Amino acid sequence: MIGLFFCVSVSSLAQSTYQIGVLPSFTLTKKINPKWKVNLNIQSRFSMYKGEFSNSDTFQEDRNYILTDISALANRKIGLNTSLTVGYLTRFRNKEQHNRLFQQFIISNKYNAVGLAHRFVTDQTFRPNQKTEFRGRYRLAFDRPLQGNKLNPKEFYLKVNNEYLVSLQDKKWSNEVRLIPFLGYAFTDKNKVEIGIDYRVGSVGDEFLRNNFWTTINYYLSW
Repeated sequence: MIGLFFCVSVSSLAQSTYQIGVLPSFTLTKKINPKWKVNLNIQSRFSMYKGEFSNSDTFQEDRNYILTDISALANRKIGLNTSLTVGYLTRFRNKEQHNRLFQQFIISNKYNAVGLAHRFVTDQTFRPNQKTEFRGRYRLAFDRPLQGNKLNPKEFYLKVNNEYLVSLQDKKWSNEVRLIPFLGYAFTDKNKVEIGIDYRVGSVGDEFLRNNFWTTINYYLSW
């Protein structure tokens, strides 16, 4: 959280751009056995507005489709509160197809009504005519039901993700911090929806800071 506040403070002083849009996604999960589960996710990104914080004249509509990600993951439970995930993602953007492999280690715990999860992720992105991009990510996730100590069907819950990301491509470093608060609703134990704001602030080398505000709608279905 401290890193996010630092980046926000810097973005208010430096030359800084912003983009506002919508980020809907759908995740389908299948539990194979007590140790294994797989899921399929599809997520799209649409831009609505963009501009620069330092110049109100730059505010403009930017209603465009940006990209679609389709990913498949396999998760194996390796301990009481730990699991490993490997996956593949393909991204369709500007008539190009990008491919990404990722590996994830998760530590999750429950403290009465509060759930905490630590996610450590590495991934490798392959784009046509570009060097491979290597990224490292850490995410802290918090969730809590808003009624009682256990989430039941037809109840709301709160979830907050805070993520830190570093990237290396062709000897150029970039970084990004993300804060994503969600309000969720459980229709059933296997059917949930979440709505929130995905705020991302990052930079590439010494270039100006980029701020992204995505209205996020996530739908989860498992069987």
